[in-house]
Amino acid sequence: MVLSWLLNSLSKEIAESVLYSQSAKDLWSDMEDKFGQANGAKLFQLQKELSSVVQGNSSVSTYFTKMKSLWDELDALNTFSACVCECECGAKVKSLKAHQDERLLQFLMGLNDIFIGVRSNILLSSPLPSIGQAYSLVIQDEKQREIHATPVYSGESASFIATNQPGNFRKFNENRMQKTSFESKKYLGICSYCKKPGHSIHKCYRIHGFPADFKFTREKRFQGGAQANKASFSNEENEQGAESASGVQNLTKENMAELLQLLQQVKVGKTVQEPLMLQQM
Repeated sequence: MVLSWLLNSLSKEIAESVLYSQSAKDLWSDMEDKFGQANGAKLFQLQKELSSVVQGNSSVSTYFTKMKSLWDELDALNTFSACVCECECGAKVKSLKAHQDERLLQFLMGLNDIFIGVRSNILLSSPLPSIGQAYSLVIQDEKQREIHATPVYSGESASFIATNQPGNFRKFNENRMQKTSFESKKYLGICSYCKKPGHSIHKCYRIHGFPADFKFTREKRFQGGAQANKASFSNEENEQGAESASGVQNLTKENMAELLQLLQQVKVGKTVQEPLMLQQM
């Protein structure tokens, strides 16, 4: 049973080389002779990979899993003998804590800069937390960022996404503006004279006249032209009236003396005629 468990735990290539071992002890001894010695080249390769591993575009869980696999390979190569002495100085505990802190720093150095806040909080802790606790804090920070970064779309936003093309977006805006304009005009009321929304009979242009800057539609072009002609005719009359007034003003200045003489003659004649009329009566 133990032999079967050992064979299933090995890779296919290694298991084929020890497939015909007579016992679990023979298999273990064979494996110790082959892989029990530390391999300097393998250690160098693992340390180099650890120094170059960064999170990049990976999630925190994927990045941590890669780091954990490299640490496990290092532990498999670095076989530490178990301490059997009953020491009370605590050197073994301190050594193990220093080893864990070293791996914690490796994990924090490879994180992206967006986790600088949670990384600072972890480094300010005294003593430093374990790797598992630090991983839990970073995962919580990552989940909070995902929640805040998820946009909430309303009905109008969904319509905007559906009409993302430039032509469709322009058409969507025009339809929306027309609908808003019609609703606002409908809210203002309907004229009882022309039966059109947007104004009352007291402000109907068909009764009180169109303003000069009014923009007519195609069916109102003729009426707009008549309005323009009327305005032009009115301007000509004003100009002629101004010229006449100017002429009268010039005539009065030139003949002012003659008019004064005529007025005096009329006044003298009137004063002479009044006594004669009294004598005749």
